[in-house]
Amino acid sequence: MKTYQITGKPEILEFTNYERIDEEELFSKVYERLKENPDIDMGKKQTGPSEDFYECTFSDVPFTLFYDIDYGTSIYAKSPEVIKELIQYFD
Repeated sequence: MKTYQITGKPEILEFTNYERIDEEELFSKVYERLKENPDIDMGKKQTGPSEDFYECTFSDVPFTLFYDIDYGTSIYAKSPEVIKELIQYFD
C-alpha cells in the first residue's frame, strides 16, 4: 500500500488504490495495519455526515484517520514528524 501527499497540504497523507479494490476495503486494510503498531492508539469510531473517523495517537502525538465516502481514506496530522513516520510505516 502506497501513500502520497498533495502539494501544499503537508498535513494530509492519502493512499493510492493500485489494486482498484473497494475504498471501504482499502480503509479496512489501513485501519488494521495501524492497529498492528504498538506505538499507535486507535480511538473510538466517530461518524459524520459523509465520513467515519478515528482520533488516534502515534507515540502520544495526535492524528486522525478518515474514511470519506467521496474522497476515500486519508490521515490528517498537524505534526510533520507523525506524517513522516506514517509514510515510512506504510512504504
